[in-house]
Amino acid sequence: MGTKTQGRIIHGTFTCHSGTAVGFLEPVERWRGGGPEPMSVAERVARFWDRIDTSGDCWLWTGGTFKNGYGMVAMGRKPDGRAVNGYAHRIAYGLINGPIPDGLVVRHRCDNPPCCNPDHLLIGTQAENIADAQRQGRYNWTPERRARQSARLMEQSA
Repeated sequence: MGTKTQGRIIHGTFTCHSGTAVGFLEPVERWRGGGPEPMSVAERVARFWDRIDTSGDCWLWTGGTFKNGYGMVAMGRKPDGRAVNGYAHRIAYGLINGPIPDGLVVRHRCDNPPCCNPDHLLIGTQAENIADAQRQGRYNWTPERRARQSARLMEQSA
């Protein structure tokens, strides 16, 4: 973990983007032929922080990303074998500050999706997060667009 987390408490239960509670700090099976032994907690945490570039003010996630630009972290597998992925900024926040309270999201002060600097992350409601996005000109869910999306979803479910 090096100097990135010196003097900070490490915590470890997170919720992935689908809402499933996941223990990031639990040993997990290695993937892609990485060995027969589960990966230790220390290895997972070190591997997580190694994927963050701390050379600038924003600590940028250098691993895989979701389509929206947020860092993506493999959290494990579902019983059917599908991957469970979590957001890197949520894990960074949780490792330093502890569990994210139910019903709250992790917002960026810096408005930079790949940023994982815990000093740039804060807890808030989804309404506050949307208000942030509107102020930054990133929120384009007009009532008309929302109605079209609802109609499309209703059509697909029928």
